Amino acid sequence: MGQSRYEIATQRRGVSAARGAGMALLSCWALSPVWAAPGAAAPADASKPASAQPSAVTFDSRLLSGKARDRDLSAYRQGNPVEPGTYTLDIYVNDKWQGQRRLRFRRLPDTKTAAPCFERSDLMSFGVDLTRLKPSEDDACRRIQQWLPAAATHYDQSRLRYDITIPQADLADTIRGAVPRSAWSRGIDAGLAQYDFDLYQRDSSQFDTSRQGYLSFMAGFNLAGWQFRSDQIVRWAENDGFANDRTRTFVQRPFPAIRSELTAGENFTDGRIFDSFGYRGVELASDDRMLPRAQRGYAPVVRGQANSNARVEIRQNGQLIYQTSVSPGPFAIRDLYPTGYGGDLNVTVIEANGRRRRFSVPYASVPGLLRPGISRYSLVAGQFREDGADDPFVLQGTWRHGFTNLLTGYTGINVSQGYAAVTLGSALNTPLGAFALDVTHARTEFSGRATQSGQSYEATYSRSLGGLGTTLNLVAYRYSSAGYYELDRALRLRERDADNFDPFFRGRQRNRGQLSINQRLGARGGAFYLTGSVQDYWNQDGTSTNYQAGYRNQFKQLTYGLSVENRRYVAERDEMRVTLNLTLPLGAGRANPVFANSSTDFDDAGYAGSRLGLSSSIGRHQNITWNASVSDQDGSRPGADATVAYRSPVSTLRAGYSYGDDARQLSLGARGSLVAHKDGLTFSPQQGENMVLVHADGAEGARIVNSVGASINDDGYGLVAYATPYQMNRIQLDPSNTPNDIALETTSKEIVPWAGSITRLDFSTVAGDPILIRVQTTDQRTIPLGSDVTDQTSGEQVGLVGQGNQIYFRSYESHGRLAIQWGPRDDQRCVFDYAYDADIDTEGQIRQLTARCEDDR
Repeated sequence: MGQSRYEIATQRRGVSAARGAGMALLSCWALSPVWAAPGAAAPADASKPASAQPSAVTFDSRLLSGKARDRDLSAYRQGNPVEPGTYTLDIYVNDKWQGQRRLRFRRLPDTKTAAPCFERSDLMSFGVDLTRLKPSEDDACRRIQQWLPAAATHYDQSRLRYDITIPQADLADTIRGAVPRSAWSRGIDAGLAQYDFDLYQRDSSQFDTSRQGYLSFMAGFNLAGWQFRSDQIVRWAENDGFANDRTRTFVQRPFPAIRSELTAGENFTDGRIFDSFGYRGVELASDDRMLPRAQRGYAPVVRGQANSNARVEIRQNGQLIYQTSVSPGPFAIRDLYPTGYGGDLNVTVIEANGRRRRFSVPYASVPGLLRPGISRYSLVAGQFREDGADDPFVLQGTWRHGFTNLLTGYTGINVSQGYAAVTLGSALNTPLGAFALDVTHARTEFSGRATQSGQSYEATYSRSLGGLGTTLNLVAYRYSSAGYYELDRALRLRERDADNFDPFFRGRQRNRGQLSINQRLGARGGAFYLTGSVQDYWNQDGTSTNYQAGYRNQFKQLTYGLSVENRRYVAERDEMRVTLNLTLPLGAGRANPVFANSSTDFDDAGYAGSRLGLSSSIGRHQNITWNASVSDQDGSRPGADATVAYRSPVSTLRAGYSYGDDARQLSLGARGSLVAHKDGLTFSPQQGENMVLVHADGAEGARIVNSVGASINDDGYGLVAYATPYQMNRIQLDPSNTPNDIALETTSKEIVPWAGSITRLDFSTVAGDPILIRVQTTDQRTIPLGSDVTDQTSGEQVGLVGQGNQIYFRSYESHGRLAIQWGPRDDQRCVFDYAYDADIDTEGQIRQLTARCEDDR
């Protein structure tokens, strides 16, 4: 929930923190009903129709002690009443938390209780299908039953929780994780900058002191949905001066209606079918992020038949991954989340009479597979942008489509000056595993030699054997004939061919194979992995190989692993390295543990080196991280290094020092973001593509729970740097450090940002001083505990009388007039005025006042 009960209570306007506890106390404290129907003593549901209210009961106030006997208890004849006012509550819809909201309770007709009202926007956030609502001419605030007659509610005063139950038939029929497109936000017009800076100084006995700097910088702005970005890398050396490289400069804009994004300028292709290359031009491509999570990646559609209202359970490798209810007749489950490289799905249909039917659906995946009915495309037109090429025109198009659970087809074309390539392929999901097969034909023209053409064949395979704990993640093989050239190599060779350069230069790939295996060894046996690759080249003898094998396990708190790596390039000598890694948390405390880690390396000659280090995070919110280590390398003197990073509210600052052999190095760095908006500049210690500008006026010091180290600044702004595009993001504030005279009307809100957007999320706040008033009556009487206190101006209840005639509430004016009512008669009521000097700063303390309550006759 993110808050303590005290923190929640301090935000409530119009009702004291003791409201829920007071009502529970009065309804349970030695009160014996003269008559009560079964269940009548349960807490009242303030929003239910009158027919659903508990049966009437009568309490005998003579069982109370002292002046409390004068308390009017008639309001409790229908259960615990809810007084009109504004309450900050935890909202649950069908038992799922929807965050905290301020709900205004209004008195129901012909009752002594109140219920909240909701607008259409509230219902949409609850997942209600708005087309099922009764027609209305306005967007008024209505009780939930006026919108949805079959809905039910329950208010738990003691837990500050409001439950809403909405029938499934009234909810939108959407895929899991789907968010209505109408809720997507393109954000605000604003500027953005992100930086990552490092400065190094190296001292060595063999060389003079050298200083270098490195800055990775992104600048841009968003305007009317268009996003302008420029990525720069700036290098500085003391003796060489500055050098600047522009990696990307482009403008982009999402188009949600066609689930695509348009990019114009200097960028790179995605490399999904053809190898990636830089271009200067225009690209229009589908954006997978606009799909619900349950439609991204690959998972098969599970089809079956139910003979009754049945429950469907789907398990993979023995784990329950999906469960739903279906109506009689055929069903199709299309919203399974992808689960890596797969594992057959075991489906159980449980009928209403308990009968079970089981069947299996093959599930294995390779990167090319798509769900049935899902398509992906990309179109690129512009100039080829690579060093060494003369920027020829290039056109690329790709398309992929999932036809069935079994088959996905894909194709693509690359065209440039003197070059053309076309790819045709398919991916298959079979009981034996997932396969992908494709062939690419390329044709390259050379001015000084004959035109070359050739093919490249590629096959991939993956298989998960859940029962054995084995995952054959990927086996890939590719063969390229002598006349086959990729786009970037072909264009480079055409440029050199103009100078009579031999296009058949050494080092062009011929065969390539890859393998990756993971094996679990039981519950406590750890895991083993093996990866490897081998490739050879045209016009060059020998092969290049690289393989790694490793084992990892844990004994109590000690994590250990052993890995072996062997590398060889063509005819060079093999290089082998064996590494032993150990990690152990020190101390018994769970908060901010210190981790000790070590690594020891061996090579062909024996001992190669070792490192022993400590690392941890400190601070209340782990905003300071540090690590220190000592190392020993064979043939050199021991060394040491240490780094520390502090994530401040505006930037992440880091410093490091290392000493080894005959050299020392000191480094300083900073990383972060800033957003320029209409009210000024707001900084963040983190970076991300999708920024959320959080505004809470006056709530300085409130911590943004979603972003480590981020908080609301003096101007009332803070930044969340990594929101998920096109998905519901819940942003939460922790008000524990806010000024005592500021209350958040809600501590949680949702937003669905466009990719690359800068969205603004406003949290409403109210300013009011916490007041504790000790009331004296004209006859020096003790006012009954729990008597209602009402604001005479607004008519809203602001609190209850506590022990010793004390009243606690939050005042939003420096003066006012309150009334206390403990019975229906005129002599059971009094009124009083209060006032204080708002200019006197209480430094966060509760203002304590005294007042005389006069008869109101």
